[in-house]
Amino acid sequence: MKKIKFFALWALLLTPPLLLSGCGDDATDDPTPGKTPVLTIKDNALGVINVEAAGQTVTLNYEVADAVEGKLAVAKSDKEWIHDFDCETFGQITFVADENVGEELTRSATVTISYPGAESVAVEVAQNERVISIEVTEVTVASIKAKLETDDPAQTFLFNLVKKSDYDAIGSPEKFLEKELKALEEEALDPDGLFTSLEEYLDFLLSDWNPEGQNLNRDELEINTEYYIYAYGITLKGEITTPLVRRLVKTNDLKEINFNLTVEDEGQTTATLKGNPDEKFTYYYLGYTSKTEYEDSFKGDDQQVIDNALGSIRMGIGNDGSKLPDVASVRMGEGSLEVEGLLPDTEYYALAFGIDNSVSACTKLTKTPFKTDAVAITDDCKFEVSVLDVNSILMNIAVKPSKATTRYFATVKATDEVKNMTPAQVADAEIAFQNGFTPPVDWSTDPRVFTGNQTLHSRRNLGVTIIKPETDYTVYVFGVSAEGVRTTEVATATTRTTAVVPSSMTLEVKDVKPGSETDPNDFFGGKLYYFQYGVKPSIDTEYYYTGIVKKSTYETFADDEAFMKDVVGQAGELIMMNCFMGENNAGLVSTPTPFKGSAEYSGTAIAAGEQYYIFAFGYMGAPTTALFKVDATAAGDGGSGGWEPEWPSEW
Repeated sequence: MKKIKFFALWALLLTPPLLLSGCGDDATDDPTPGKTPVLTIKDNALGVINVEAAGQTVTLNYEVADAVEGKLAVAKSDKEWIHDFDCETFGQITFVADENVGEELTRSATVTISYPGAESVAVEVAQNERVISIEVTEVTVASIKAKLETDDPAQTFLFNLVKKSDYDAIGSPEKFLEKELKALEEEALDPDGLFTSLEEYLDFLLSDWNPEGQNLNRDELEINTEYYIYAYGITLKGEITTPLVRRLVKTNDLKEINFNLTVEDEGQTTATLKGNPDEKFTYYYLGYTSKTEYEDSFKGDDQQVIDNALGSIRMGIGNDGSKLPDVASVRMGEGSLEVEGLLPDTEYYALAFGIDNSVSACTKLTKTPFKTDAVAITDDCKFEVSVLDVNSILMNIAVKPSKATTRYFATVKATDEVKNMTPAQVADAEIAFQNGFTPPVDWSTDPRVFTGNQTLHSRRNLGVTIIKPETDYTVYVFGVSAEGVRTTEVATATTRTTAVVPSSMTLEVKDVKPGSETDPNDFFGGKLYYFQYGVKPSIDTEYYYTGIVKKSTYETFADDEAFMKDVVGQAGELIMMNCFMGENNAGLVSTPTPFKGSAEYSGTAIAAGEQYYIFAFGYMGAPTTALFKVDATAAGDGGSGGWEPEWPSEW
């Protein structure tokens, strides 16, 4: 830690100080003729006064030989942290030295005392270094790092960070320490905690004390805001052993950086984003978003865009700024980004913002608009599209192309979800979505590409599984090449699904066979338990859902309707992907195949020897039948289990 160098009084007198503050000055009045007053500071042979780092009120005593009747000495300081001089009492001057909470570990000021006709005297006020030193090692817009140490290896201390405004509201260092000690006691005696006393808690906090390894690292702080790093000595018994030590630190404000963001080589689905910031040593994000996404998903709010981008970065690297160079969307200095998979004829924003070591935005968001080229139509085929046989979750779509050889694709979208998109944009977005798979769709062989007149089933032919009851939908049909490029204008048709209609379908759960097999992921050869069974519906044109539930779990529900509601909620929007039509074939295969369930509908694995219900119910956007179930016991170490049919509940 730094030590103060003291200067001899005569050296201080050689340089006149810059006087910033003090008490009134009448020292220029003429003295009594024939007498020369002599000013002396008592008990100050070295010309230095030491004050505590915590600050204090200082009293200077002086004498004047051949004093002028009615005259007082005056004093001034060259530093603002020395202030509030009181010179109204002859022979005594008082002033206040502030607490040292600034950058310096130690600091000094010069106080100049003057008396009419006498030679002025300068006194150095040296503020002692802190009992606990605080060295700030990094400051960003949202984080502060610091190292704390003391010369005494036996001195244990605690430290933290507090917003300056919150500290100021408490009133004084003494009250702040009282609040700290009370908080420690509350934490120690928390009934949900691990400790039974403050001493036990402090032993945990201060165990394995390393005086050289005390580091503060705080993030998610407010931008451009003053904080105090604070510390105080404390024993294992909760005795405060030092004054409160503070250091004032302010988080950074946003930088002003011109990223010179440009977009080049815009095509139908590609573009090149380029950044060339005028500040070459700050990391920055380089990316893009569509104008529609900016206005709808991000509500036109730049901060939401920034938060989304930072969230993606942090998922990969956490808050470790040293890993920023490894992030594909991050650059430093001049950089570019080749973008693919854009939608044709669509407005976008190129984006850039600075990122600091806390992986926080250190600049505002820069946006540069650009637009991709429209698709070049190469086929003049027209499509007549109509929707037939609509129910709550299914529909048949009749398509008549004007050219029998034109290859085309069809899809179904909820009208409200694409209300701000043109038909061409919906079609191009669908192609981009399909191309986004790994590997991408092979448009030359994909079974969802058709030619000629067709009547297409929304699920079996188009693979559309999320259609909801009583909802408006739009069907889109458009030509597509073997390379996955749209070739025609887009034809559309609208429809509305019906309400869910109760069904008379019955479901027979049959041929239940409990079993077990070795778990391939269990090193010790543990078993997976399962039920193999079949479901036979009385109607082959309606969907049903089937699953397994522990008997004790089923009995917690008020009735079958409450249970089915929970099953539907657990399955979520993708429930139709697990629904079947016909005898376990969903209309996709020609022969029945048995179910094999190794987990309950909620995902819990089947347990050996437990009692379960295997259940099924009709589903067409909501349950359409009663609940059908059979009682079955999972296989165990001593047997193979069994099952008994249960009559369905009334609808």
